Amino acid sequence: MALGWSKSTVSPIAIDFGADSLKLLQVVPGSGGGGGRPRLVAAASAVMPDSARCDASQRFGFYSQALKLLLKSQKFKGKRAICSVPAYQTLVHHLQIPRAEANDDATILDHIGLQLRQRLNVDPTRVVIRYFDVGPIVRDGVPKQEFICVAVSQDVVMRYLAIAESAKLQVVGMHCEQYAIMRAFGHLDQDATSRRENKATCFIDFGSMTTKLVITRSIESPESGVATSGMGMAKTIHAGGDHLTRHHAKQAGLSFADARASRIRQACGLESHAANTAPQAQEVPQGLAAAAMRVETEAMAMSGSTQNHGDLSSRSLGDAGGHAGTTQATMSGHADHTALGGGNSGGVAGGTAGGNADGKVGGTVGANVGSGDMWGGETVECIIDELRMSVRYYQSLFPENAIDRLVFLGGESRHTKLCQQIARALRIGAQLGDPMANLHGASNRQGTGVDMTQPQPGWAVPFGLCLSEKNL
Repeated sequence: MALGWSKSTVSPIAIDFGADSLKLLQVVPGSGGGGGRPRLVAAASAVMPDSARCDASQRFGFYSQALKLLLKSQKFKGKRAICSVPAYQTLVHHLQIPRAEANDDATILDHIGLQLRQRLNVDPTRVVIRYFDVGPIVRDGVPKQEFICVAVSQDVVMRYLAIAESAKLQVVGMHCEQYAIMRAFGHLDQDATSRRENKATCFIDFGSMTTKLVITRSIESPESGVATSGMGMAKTIHAGGDHLTRHHAKQAGLSFADARASRIRQACGLESHAANTAPQAQEVPQGLAAAAMRVETEAMAMSGSTQNHGDLSSRSLGDAGGHAGTTQATMSGHADHTALGGGNSGGVAGGTAGGNADGKVGGTVGANVGSGDMWGGETVECIIDELRMSVRYYQSLFPENAIDRLVFLGGESRHTKLCQQIARALRIGAQLGDPMANLHGASNRQGTGVDMTQPQPGWAVPFGLCLSEKNL
């Protein structure tokens, strides 16, 4: 008799409605403690066509049809789904409430609604609101409670629910991307072997339309003594890889599609940054998060990889020449280049870039990245300024929980020099995160549009959704 997974053991199907692609993932979560590794059930991805990137109706049309085709391309289990709302459609806002009035949900939501209306001119009756308790703070001698508010238009939420319903799925949860990122790497604050006392981790998800920042810190329950990941800071910066691609297209006289393919090759070290001509789409390597895969609304071309899953290949940000070098790291790992596996989540791989935990700039960051015109200097400077302000704000809240490392995520994190520039500006040691590093069984299953034998920094959101709670 064939043995399989019951519906109660597998996670809901995680749906990441990304600005660059649609990703689906399903896993069997790890079985508690530090030794349980999630097991892959199915994974599929489709890249958004260029025509849908700037047209809302075409974008939703792509999501609707691609979702149905991706579900058929893999053996996903059950009809339950949990999805994320794209960061560019999500409002993330920090606010403080007098501690004496932060006792119940109704009072907290009243304060959030008032601040949304007064400070941001947002009608709280027309948005779906979620909030996260950051912790107690003191402002001007007054004890307050810090919260992170997440608000999404009700119309947007209903649109995504309708897309899932058209694919005959039952949505049991919906989360913002920042929360999913925190869940994907939550084991780093729970695993006793990797816990850093009074330290925090800053995750930077460098996507196509936005750059997301999440700062997490270990919070130990006074009752149980169990450490969990808590969100100390969250921010969405409305600038990302597409802005750099448009700049590159303008500088090199290329179309957006050719400029995007050119930047993908540059991230692999297959094309010089000075090159002014783009390769054909079929020349882009398959292992880059299905970046070469083009999906049209009317007809989708699906492709997968069945390569053997060997040692984890992780890109080091500390390559002295400034190129996209690689180091080999197994799950057991070594001191310098290791995948910090364990728990029920992904790993962090790679070396340092741009500095050390004590704020001193390291000597292995490579060349000055800001000199290249193709990087879009103003966009990068804007992102760095926003990241600096966010880090300073967090440090004003929790000076005792210093940030001792950056973890870069997202498809744009493959541009190693760009990550090096940001790390140098923030003066914090950096690593490239691979949430799929600790995923068991990837070598035995074929993904659609994703090569599971390669690091996948852009899959933090769907992986975190698989480990998130149901809230609908």
